[in-house]
This record gives sequence, C-alpha cells and structure tokens, in this order.
Amino acid sequence: MGLRASIIQLDQEYLEKIIINQTEFLNIDPSENIYKSIDLDKSWDGIIFLLSNGGTYRDSKKVVTNISRIILSGQNLTELDNYGITASYLTSKQVKQCINELIKITEKKLYSRFDSKLMSDRGVYDFDSFIMNPDFKHFFNYYQIVKEFYNDAAKKGKATLTYIS
Repeated sequence: MGLRASIIQLDQEYLEKIIINQTEFLNIDPSENIYKSIDLDKSWDGIIFLLSNGGTYRDSKKVVTNISRIILSGQNLTELDNYGITASYLTSKQVKQCINELIKITEKKLYSRFDSKLMSDRGVYDFDSFIMNPDFKHFFNYYQIVKEFYNDAAKKGKATLTYIS
C-alpha cells in the first residue's frame, strides 16, 4: 500500500464552501502557514485498524462511531475521485465529538488490538515488504500526533479535511 494521508484544519465556513464546490480543495496548499496539517505517511490505515478494533478504510461505509471516523469520516468529497484523491471531512462539531472519544482511549487498549499478521492479512500494512517492520510504537506515535492535532482543532473550533493520494 503506497497511499499517504494528510489531515488539514479548516475554518467551518471554508469547509462549507468546499462541500459546495469540491474542486476548491485543489486550491489548498497545506504547506502554507495558514493551514495546520499533519502527514500520516502510510500509517493511517493502521490507526484506523487500532481505533476500530480491526477495521480498515474499506469498512468506512459501515462507520458508526465517532472514533472510527477520525481518519475517513464517510462524508466524502466524491468529485475529487476524478483527480485520484480520496477526501473526507469532519465538521467542527464532529471534531469536538471525536476528541471526546479519543481522550478515553488508552495505550494499553490500542496495544491489545495490535496484530501485525492480521493487519497484513487485511491489507492494512504490508509488513513483509519492509526491511524494518513497524511495531506498535510506530503506530502509537502517529496516533498521538492525530490525537494532539484533533485536540488542537477542537479547541480552535476547526473542521478537518483528510485526503489520501
């Protein structure tokens, strides 16, 4: 799997503009200082796996909890599919709901869900193709980055937009 994920914080008003005119997303440059963003590299599906107790991005149509929506919400910007981009968003209200769930999750709980063989079998992460296989700490470190990012977004009343390409 070579797909990388990034998440951007946006003002709710700008997100609403993007929802109406989805190609407006193409004007965003995450490297500009006006956007706070994080790059999850290829670890994003591993984070989904740990948070949803074995789910993957392919399960996003079955999303039911706030926590399983943290990376891919199921609220997709489908016009961007034509550009080879998978993008979904959370409103500022949904971001606040998600962080309330994220802060309840312990390292011990996530560790109990880590299973590199199952992750590989489900296509979450191809451990066999890497010289140095990522361990639980690798995914947990990215999870911590995501949690801090969402906590910051919630405090600032920001919406988020995740894109995978």
